[in-house]
This record gives sequence, C-alpha cells and structure tokens, in this order.
Amino acid sequence: MKTYAYGYPRLGPNREFKTAVEKYFSDKIDDKQLTRALSERQEHMTSIYASTIDLYPAGEISPYDHFLDEACVLGWVKPKNFHEYYALTRGEKAFPLKKWFNTNYHYLTVPVKYPSNKKNTLPGFLSDIKEPSKELTWMLGPLTMSKLARKKDGLHVENIIDGLTDLYKFRCKNLKTVHIEEPAFVMDLSEKERQASYRFYEKLGKLVDICLITYYDDVDHLECLYDLPVKAIGIDFVHGRENIKTIGKKGFPSDKILVAGVVSGKNVFCVNPERIFPLIDMLRKHSKGLMLSNAGPLYHLPETTANENLPLELKERILFAGEKIAEIASLAKGETLYKTKDMRAGKKRRRSNIVYRVNSLTVKDFRKKVSYRKRILRQKMLLKLPDLPTTTIGSFPQTNEVRAMRSLLRRGDISREKYHGYIHGRIRANIVKQENLGLDVLVHGEPERTDMVEYFAGKLEGFFTSEHGWVVSYGTRAWRPPIVTGDIYRAEPMTVDDISYAQSLTKRPVKGMLTGPITIMAWSFVREDLSPEEVAYQLALTLQDEIRDYERKGIRIVQVDEPAIRERAPIKTREWGRYFDWAVKAFNLATNTSPDTQIHVHMCYSDFAQIIKFILKMDFDVITIESARNGLDMLKVFCNAGFYRQIGLGVWDIHSPRVPEVNDMKMLIRKCTETLGLKHVWVNPDCGLKTRGWKEVNASLANMVEAVKQFKMEQNMKGDRCRR
Repeated sequence: MKTYAYGYPRLGPNREFKTAVEKYFSDKIDDKQLTRALSERQEHMTSIYASTIDLYPAGEISPYDHFLDEACVLGWVKPKNFHEYYALTRGEKAFPLKKWFNTNYHYLTVPVKYPSNKKNTLPGFLSDIKEPSKELTWMLGPLTMSKLARKKDGLHVENIIDGLTDLYKFRCKNLKTVHIEEPAFVMDLSEKERQASYRFYEKLGKLVDICLITYYDDVDHLECLYDLPVKAIGIDFVHGRENIKTIGKKGFPSDKILVAGVVSGKNVFCVNPERIFPLIDMLRKHSKGLMLSNAGPLYHLPETTANENLPLELKERILFAGEKIAEIASLAKGETLYKTKDMRAGKKRRRSNIVYRVNSLTVKDFRKKVSYRKRILRQKMLLKLPDLPTTTIGSFPQTNEVRAMRSLLRRGDISREKYHGYIHGRIRANIVKQENLGLDVLVHGEPERTDMVEYFAGKLEGFFTSEHGWVVSYGTRAWRPPIVTGDIYRAEPMTVDDISYAQSLTKRPVKGMLTGPITIMAWSFVREDLSPEEVAYQLALTLQDEIRDYERKGIRIVQVDEPAIRERAPIKTREWGRYFDWAVKAFNLATNTSPDTQIHVHMCYSDFAQIIKFILKMDFDVITIESARNGLDMLKVFCNAGFYRQIGLGVWDIHSPRVPEVNDMKMLIRKCTETLGLKHVWVNPDCGLKTRGWKEVNASLANMVEAVKQFKMEQNMKGDRCRR
C-alpha cells in the first residue's frame, strides 16, 4: 500500500518558527530574513515527508494562520507584505480568534468579501515561502472557508461557494493535482450548502485532479462524495466511526483512491494492532486504491519524541508527528514497530480513593444546596466589594528572570527552598503593584506556573509532562499538552501555599486560581481506554479538594478557568446533549463547596450563542468573557438568554500589543452596564497577562482602573442609575 500524510507541524522541534516570527515582531530581523527562516521551515517539513511518505502536499507553511493565508488568496484581505499581514493578527486591526473545530488551535475569523476577485492569486510575500507544485498543492476548500468566515446578514454559505468557483478555477489552471482540505464536510450542513459544494467540485474536477481531504468526524451523506469527479477522498476512520460503517455497507468507488485516516493526528498514543489491522483489511476489500494516512492534520502534535526522556512504559506507546509518519509507513507494510500492551494495566490500576469516589457519586454531588440568589447576598456581606469591581484574569508577565529561575531549579542549580523564596518575592511584588494600581480583587500573578494545564498536570498523579512537546495554539503561541497515563488524583495541595501567602499580604480579597476539569482534559493527550467522563470526574474531585483547602485558609473567591468547554464539544450538535451533561456536571462537582465562596468561571473566544443554554446550567456566581474584539455581541447573547448572574467584562484585548485608551474601555463599560445594570458587572482584561510585558500591563491596568473611576463619577454627576 502507498502512504499519504499532511499537516506537519510548522513550529519546529526547538520552536524555530516561533523564534523567527517573534524576532520579526521585535524588529530583530527584516522581511528577507523572515522569508528565509519560513522557507527553511517548509524545506524541513518537506524533507520529513520525502524520507518516509509516498505522497504529501506542498505549500503547507504559514506565517501565522492557514485560514488567513487562504483569505489572502481569495482577496478577502489584501496585505502587500508581512507588516500588513501581521497587522491583521495583532493590534487594533486584529481579527477575532476562534477555536478550529473541536481542537485547541485558534484561527482568525476573517470577514467574507463578496463577490471575490475572480483572478486573485497568492500574494508575493506568501508565494516566496510556500511551494506551489504541479504534483500536489495545498489548499483550504471553499466550503470550509465560507462556513467558518464571518458573514454579513443575508449572505449565505451557498452564495459564497458559487461566487468562489471561478477564482479556484483560475488558481488551478496550471496545476496537475491539488490537495484540498474540507473539514467542514463533517459539520452540520444544510442541503443548500451540500449542493453548492457538490456543484463546485463538479466544475473544478474537470480542470484538475483533486485529493479531497476530510477529517475530525463522520461525513454525513458520505456516499454523495463518491459521485464527485475527484481523484481521491480522505476519510477519518479514527474519529469517524460511522464512516467505517458506511464503507462496510456501501463500499467505495473503484475509480477513486481512498486516503484512509487510520493514525490519529490529535493523540500521541500508538495504534492498537488488534483494531487497526482488521480495519485495514476491511478497507482493502472495499477499495481498489488504498493509501494509509493520518486522520487529521499533524500540527495538533509535537514534532518528535527524539529529545524526550520518556519513561520505559511510555517509550513504545507515545508517538509525536515525526513518529506518526513512521507509523503510517510501517502499517502500510503490515507491520507495527511498537508494543501495544493494554494501557489499563489491570491490577496496577488504583483500587483506592479516586476510583471509589467517582464510582460513589450521586445526584447531590453535582448540585449546590444554596441557590445563586441566596449565595450572592451572603457573599456581598462577606466581601464588601464596590460596584464595578476591578480584577484581572490571573496571570502576570512571565519575565525572562522568572523563566531563568525555573530553568535553574529544573537543572538542580538552585535549591527548592531558594526557588520557593524567589516565587514568594514575586508574589509579594505583585500584591503591592495591584494595591498601588487600585484593583479591588487581587491575584497572586502565577509566577510559579509554566502553563495553565501543564502546571497542574505536574502536581497530579496520573500525568506525564514532556520537556519539548510544544504544540501551536495560535500564531506563535505554543503549549505543552500533558499526557494522561493513569488514574488522576491529588497527593497533596497544589496551589494553596502560594494563594494563602498572597492573601496574608493584603486585606483585599485574593482569588484562588484553578484550571477547570474539562480544560485540563481537553488540553491533554488522554488515554483512549479511559472514558472522558471518568477522567473529568477524577479531575473535578481533585479540584474540589483544592477549593476546600482554600476555604480553610480564608480564601473566599475562586476562579475556575474553562476556556475549552465549547472546544471539547462534538462537532455535530446532535451529539451535544450527552457531552454537555457530563461536562457541566464535572464543573459543578469541582465547585460544589461552601456557598460563601464566590465561584468565578473564565471563558474566552467561545461562540456563546451556541452553548448559552448549557452555560446557564453551570452553577457559578461570576463569568468573565472576552468582549474587546467582538463588539459586545456576546453580551447580547447573555442578555437575551435571561442571564441574571454577574459578568466580568473583558475591556482590554490582551492578545494585541497596545495599551487600550481610557475612553475606549469606558465605552465598553457603559454599554455593558446599560444592558445588565451596574450591580451585575465586573471589569477586567479579557484573558491572562502572561504574554504581555510589564510596561504595557502597568499602563493598561492603570487605564482600566481610571476608566471605572471616571465612569462612576460621570454617573454620579448625572444622578442616573443604570437600568437593570
């Protein structure tokens, strides 16, 4: 059998991509040097493919985001150089970020320009780094582009696709074969959207050979793709179990190549031969042309395990992108290079506490005894906060000094006691700074935390954390997903010492900061033999224990971050009910503690309109949301849903390197209070400040506090009260 692969990580084993682009941001290299660095990344990706795989696309590299690149080709945006391109990703003109399907990759939601230029081409600065090839050139398809882009009212997906046909025909006129990714085929599609897509491929397939690639889930009406004039169809057989049934019942057309996604592009565990070889045999029977491939792009994985010090029990089970490609090649030969003993390890599984506690859960464990309306009265008496209380989302800048001290500890060059003293010094400085700025609810600043998930994984049993397993989240932002290796439990308190120390330094309330169970699970690689519900409940119980320890130390506000609760949802909405049932239960289980403890939840860059009915089932007291980039559209969603709890208004877009003006933030505060009422609004940045610099943070927070002060003064002068 032949092999096919795509979506190789651009980040690099040592984050070379991140280094080059951020040097450009700081004017340390120019356009030519950036072009050279990105071209080297593309050459590296190509060399990895060429050494192992039979067929792969050219031109996958992106300077920031593949969706934005395609928008440039379609003429929806027209940057002339890298400077104008990056202005669309960061700064005042930055497009909003949104999660890419059910992954932790973020894409830029570019607005549709309709009708599109029929003869647009790849801008020169992009064509210099990509490798267009007559053999197989990478593209993102019109269904995905039109489905995921921002659209004006009245402009429908089918209209956009019809309008893009001539443009794609122009792009393909000198090409022999194209690799077109259409993950949107696994979404909920209307009949009009499907028919417009079929019309498009009927026309384009007459001009060029097409490898049509789908992934992440099942394709409803998969047999309809059989009739399209395409050379090959890529199908996900890892996450698309109905795809397997369809092939088994209806076969596969003999005039097409089946690009079978049998190796996960979203998880690091090797395939199970007991499952994979019978699947391959079945696919071979139903397809005369079969190529083995990855099920979804590989950029959701780190590049290679070569630099990892993996424990013996993981060495032959954990595969990153480079090793996944080798696995595809070995499967095509009918071989597996890796041992695949049952990861559950039967008798080694913990028989104690955490498993017992999960199995013993009842309905009352997921419900608070005191309602929000009663809790809020008690909390107001205890906390004594002013109207429009100001706070931050948790993290403060991770300076080079902080990272250097962490490296010294990791190498054993300083003692844990010295490091602990240094961290407490940073916490003390953070508390003083916040008091001087005039913030109402303080945070310790998280100087000890590498990442909001990795840090907790390092404190919990049942996880392995890598040294170099970096994965792109958006642009140059990367994180290292931990790996779930067993049952998860807390051997000792994780964050209580640092939070309680911070509270001892001030009379103002300090928030305890925790990452929620769904986000920890979603941003980790989870063993496939463990059910997601069980993992989520194990995590929830460990967090509940942590919150109870906070309460014993006098911490009365706790923020539980759940930015991934929407992202982890199945792509098809018909499957949401079961997922959100246990996801909401996991959050409520984690926060089912004293009614005197005010629970905040933070979510960012979610499509709240789609999930608002599930959010309302989460029993928190305050929700903090991103609203700086989206023009308060999300606020309207909450208002229309009858939301009556408190909202933390994200008035400062921290993903853009600029200091927000007082008047701009004041305008957002005014709109929010006019909608919800003064008593229901908090004011804060829209996300954590880890990636920003102190100079920018100090100025921005000072402006935020000043905006609240001026707004209150103006309201008092008017003698008005914001309506509820």
